[in-house]
Amino acid sequence: MKIIYIGHYNSEEILTGPEKFAKRLYQNSLAAQDDFLFVDYFRGKSFSIWTKLFGSKRYYDSNLEVKRLGFLSTFFFLLKYKPDVIHLVTFEFFQIVTFLLKLFMNVKIIYTVHGVIFYENANFREKHGLYFSIKDKLYEKMIYRFSDKIVFVSNSVKELAFKYFDKINSKDLEVIPNGVDHIFFEVGKDSKAYNNKLNILFVGNITRREKGFDFFYKTVSQFNLPFKVFCISKGGKNIENEKHLLKTINFVEPMNTHEYAMFLKK
Repeated sequence: MKIIYIGHYNSEEILTGPEKFAKRLYQNSLAAQDDFLFVDYFRGKSFSIWTKLFGSKRYYDSNLEVKRLGFLSTFFFLLKYKPDVIHLVTFEFFQIVTFLLKLFMNVKIIYTVHGVIFYENANFREKHGLYFSIKDKLYEKMIYRFSDKIVFVSNSVKELAFKYFDKINSKDLEVIPNGVDHIFFEVGKDSKAYNNKLNILFVGNITRREKGFDFFYKTVSQFNLPFKVFCISKGGKNIENEKHLLKTINFVEPMNTHEYAMFLKK
């Protein structure tokens, strides 16, 4: 069986939840007898329009082969490769070409839902233009309607999706627990007993004000309680014109999986 994973592949080890899911899934797939391949896209302003349409590049991350393709070259590659299953492991607009394949071949499409993009754009992304919001919503509606199988990483995400989209293909749905690395299940000697002190941890990108950070900070700053606030965010220590945040919040730069596990143990 030929299986293609399509999404954002991050070769580093400081990963978002969807990136970690995609990478770990691909790593563990190599032990199976099926034929697996990961397809990524040319994203960012450093690539020309020509590359984003027709580009093709193959590279290896350790023993993992990744093909980076342009918008149109993705379609022609998949048409030639003839996969049996396409698994959309992260939300990327260039994946829209995969649904055109259903007109030419009998391919099954699986979509793993990490979050409802329309909800996130509307609530957590202030600098998201109207064009991108409409484009994302239309593509997300297409995914829910035409995917052969939809996998949710939690019941809360599933309920949110049904709240925003009424035409979800409900024939084949599944809810799975969030995948985590084995290190989070290991109890090391450096773990500490609970000492009745309250710590609040916020993980997100403070520079984009995602995940309701402003509401969170406004709320906790009203209480005179003996707790500490930790914020794991890129660029948190370098925020401008908000020095008051630095006095009340302990900013920590993003960490890889092992460092993050050790941080939580402490």
